[in-house]
Amino acid sequence: MEGKRNARLDPRADVVVFGAVAFVVVFGLLIEHEAPDSYPIAFVLWVPAFAAGLLVKRLSLVLLGALAFLTFAALSDPEPAGEDLIPVMLGLLTGAALRLTRPQLRAGHGQASRLVVRAQQAVALPPPLRRLIDRPAIDAAIDLARLRLDLFPHGLYQPVASLPVTGTAKRADGCRSRWEAMRPFVIEHRVRTAVDVGANAGYFSLELAALGVPTTAIECDPALYRTALLAVRRSELDNVAVMALELRPDAMELLPPADAMLCLSVWHHLVRSNGLDAATAMLRDIWARTGKVLFFDTGEAEMPASFGLPAMVPDARAWLTGLLRGCCEGGEVRLLGLHDAFDAAGRSCRRHLFAVVRGV
Repeated sequence: MEGKRNARLDPRADVVVFGAVAFVVVFGLLIEHEAPDSYPIAFVLWVPAFAAGLLVKRLSLVLLGALAFLTFAALSDPEPAGEDLIPVMLGLLTGAALRLTRPQLRAGHGQASRLVVRAQQAVALPPPLRRLIDRPAIDAAIDLARLRLDLFPHGLYQPVASLPVTGTAKRADGCRSRWEAMRPFVIEHRVRTAVDVGANAGYFSLELAALGVPTTAIECDPALYRTALLAVRRSELDNVAVMALELRPDAMELLPPADAMLCLSVWHHLVRSNGLDAATAMLRDIWARTGKVLFFDTGEAEMPASFGLPAMVPDARAWLTGLLRGCCEGGEVRLLGLHDAFDAAGRSCRRHLFAVVRGV
């Protein structure tokens, strides 16, 4: 009695049963929604395939049987071969999954614990087929397809060398000139850790990491942090972390401290999202987590009124210098030149880059 109760509650067995039932339900709904006229034909194909799945002892045979069916269907009528394969595959898989699960559910807890091992053995392909499947190559193809989707329609913003689309980066010159201005400060002040706030595709994070500085790249846009993760993986650097975090006043405690903090082309977005006062307070919080040097630039007079930036009078350089002096107590503000950028409409412009050095 105890064994039956434990088997019924065993989540590993329940997952397989639930998955098999879900396959059938989802399959029926999809076919009914996408092609209601073909539903009876699909159901007729699924029923014998499901019955065959109940009799098959290894799921590897299911795959071989599906391949054989696909070959036969393609030779006889190439057009519907792919459509016919769907109900056959689902029928075989659901039937085999239920056949594997039922004995364990009846046998009690001792047998149910063997379900995972048996399922792993059942889905194992024969060695000749395993050699034909190159998982890293499949993953790489999926990653590149996802990258293309994530970059559409705006393209790549930063010239990340490890990505296969570096030549299309919109802000290549501006990124490279900023890094050339920042790099001497990183070396001079012996920066040991860094945080790149609003890392985009990870250009500055990867440059810091290549210099030997462990860096956390912080980004809130899913398309961008997926791109940064791919860039890090392809770079083969092991000292970069990608952190998905939206900077808000109530989330600043999650921001890690570091010797160098990068806040590049981020502050005007904070102003638009949170208002000038809150964005200014967030800049103070970023400085409080800065051990040695803060690198900063932002949108200036080129940004539209919708961003809520104040009038930077008498000029952007003087106003931003005053902002940094007011927010970065104990830091010396240094100008690192004007660098290429573009406004919200994509027009070219130039922005001031600053370094605020602590304790000079």
